[in-house]
Amino acid sequence: MDTMPAFVRGPKQFKTKQAFSLVACITCNAEAGPEGQLLSWCSRCRAVRYCSPSCQKADWKAHKAFCAACASFLPSLNDYVLKGTAPDPSQKWIQFKRHLDAPAVAQYLPIHEKLDRDAPLPTPVRMAVTNVQINTVMAILQRRLDTTTTEMQLLMNPPVCAICQRTSALAAPAHAPSTADSPSGYPTSSLHSCPKCLLSQACHLHVEQHRLSHETTDAKSCLSFARIAAMDRFRDRHYSMPDVDPSEPSPVYIPPTVVPQYVGLPGDESPLLSDPRALPGYKLTSRGGDVMDLPAASWESYFTMRKFPPFEPDFLTWISTPLSFVLTAFDALVGHLGQDKVGQLTDLTVEVVGAESTELVIRLAFEELLHLLPRLRTLHVRFIGPEISHVVNLPAPHTKPEPEGTCPACTKRGVTRSYSLHGTDYATYRAHSSRSPDWKRPDLVMAYNTGLAAPEHAAEWASGVKAIREVDVPCAFTAYNRGEIVRDADALRRLGCGVVAGGPRKNRWMGLDVRWDPSGESEDEGWGSGFYSVNSFVVWWKGKA
Repeated sequence: MDTMPAFVRGPKQFKTKQAFSLVACITCNAEAGPEGQLLSWCSRCRAVRYCSPSCQKADWKAHKAFCAACASFLPSLNDYVLKGTAPDPSQKWIQFKRHLDAPAVAQYLPIHEKLDRDAPLPTPVRMAVTNVQINTVMAILQRRLDTTTTEMQLLMNPPVCAICQRTSALAAPAHAPSTADSPSGYPTSSLHSCPKCLLSQACHLHVEQHRLSHETTDAKSCLSFARIAAMDRFRDRHYSMPDVDPSEPSPVYIPPTVVPQYVGLPGDESPLLSDPRALPGYKLTSRGGDVMDLPAASWESYFTMRKFPPFEPDFLTWISTPLSFVLTAFDALVGHLGQDKVGQLTDLTVEVVGAESTELVIRLAFEELLHLLPRLRTLHVRFIGPEISHVVNLPAPHTKPEPEGTCPACTKRGVTRSYSLHGTDYATYRAHSSRSPDWKRPDLVMAYNTGLAAPEHAAEWASGVKAIREVDVPCAFTAYNRGEIVRDADALRRLGCGVVAGGPRKNRWMGLDVRWDPSGESEDEGWGSGFYSVNSFVVWWKGKA
């Protein structure tokens, strides 16, 4: 019996959520716990933990610059945020003081005067201070931190007390044990982990309150955290994503067979069918033995239709993420064009707008479109977005189509697949492509997990959306949670786009790999409040309203 494709047994490079949450070794992922390793802090920065001197030594080359950056400004930041005490003027202090003076942060500072010591720390101020830390570290390191880097993961999602929402660095004085032996001002052990899921934590004032809520009203969250931890243990055992490189995308398993005739996807006769969260019989178990059954969904029918081997459930959960991008695009084609037209397609061009490292890494999964559409002879995918130029060394802002290999079944049929990279926003790309006689109007425009209505992205997306609107082709935009997709749909309407009747909807091809939302915005969509997965919601639109 096959339990895993061979490619997932490669060298280990993956770092788990447990390591980023400071309950596992940042080098080898060995977990803390009653029966686990005893972990030690990096004594200089207090930003990572290790299980042994050998692991700390092995990580030092990668950690050295980040360690120095954190140690140089975190004590000053903590003193200013918590006490209002400014250090002696220095260049590094000036670098991040301007971020602290921004209204979004300054209105809360210093925290000890503005908030009751036991009051939950408002999510906006926690996220704002996190943003200060990220910008400051990048300024000190003099390089951009991609979301896939260890440094960014440590800064973006610091562990917080589940009750008062305070991180170790932002713990009020009454919340924190002695910091006398902490050079960077971090309490040495201010957060205590749930023994069942490890990832939900509490400061020492709220340990008992956290334990009671975690066993009753918040039990679903405990199991979802346990699922995150279990999936990261799976990744640690079997697989690590390679660095983003257009010539070396992540390997992905899809059955190397082509459907003999077009039949669509399971449930295509009901496009609004949507409650896709797990495989039938998939039971989520925490370290403490608690079990939660998750509902059946479209995914089981898809895995059955495509005759997936009997892989272990964790692998099917993992593979649902790259396939989510592809099947969401397929669903959008059917929703816009109808079954008959989609089944007759011989050439297909898809534009992925706002593309980042995630879309580049999973691009091999798009071959599944060739497998599901037996009449299709050519497939071209354009990846468009300014972030591409930050993660790929492009010889020019726009690359010519590059051929992509196909499976033996597709090669035998003589079908071709290609991709191109465009490291600009869509408006700039469109201005460039309009001058090319070889440019072909896309059949579909996709934008994944865009956050286009977020204030920091709204202006950039507005010009791009207007350019897409003028192309007048079927489009589908996805979002991580319900609030995001509603705001995105409203933004599209304000920009004059023709949102398809029915508006935003839950995506039946959302990924099964649950994730934690540190902003706390995600509503309970089956995982528990504060959890989400990729492409959870989708809105279809086309041209002008």
